[in-house]
Amino acid sequence: MVTLQRPLEFLMALTMSSITGTTLIGCWVQRLLAFPSRTLLADALVAKDPYGNDINALQQHIKNLLTPSTPHFFNTLYDPYREGADFVHGYPFSLREGAPTVVSHGLWLNIPDYDAPTQLVKPLERNTRFVDAVMTIPTGTLFPMCGMNLAFDRELIGPV
Repeated sequence: MVTLQRPLEFLMALTMSSITGTTLIGCWVQRLLAFPSRTLLADALVAKDPYGNDINALQQHIKNLLTPSTPHFFNTLYDPYREGADFVHGYPFSLREGAPTVVSHGLWLNIPDYDAPTQLVKPLERNTRFVDAVMTIPTGTLFPMCGMNLAFDRELIGPV
């Protein structure tokens, strides 16, 4: 379980994929005491890790938001703060403290987040491979972001 150092608010939009499609569930979470990795719908499936354990998406988002990011220099070991990992040779010592993580953008299994033309060309395409990786998008890099599996630290983003 993740221990929060301060009250955080997260806007989550969890996508629960099933054979019939996806269901969007939005929720405000103010404090995490324990969040079971269950879905609210009978036909939605919880993703499994390579060992067959349920993936707790909310807990992973909170862990990501409480862990520093490395946006100014790419570390080829992906997440240097993960247990057993470190920074590679040549990574500047002055940047190893990292920066606060503002957004945790997750992916999902089953139906990919394609644009309309690609969906028409690949209607049966499915993604069933779970990848256990955490990466930082470098500063200034553009990337497509979908709000279906997203958490952010509202305090760091500031008023809208």
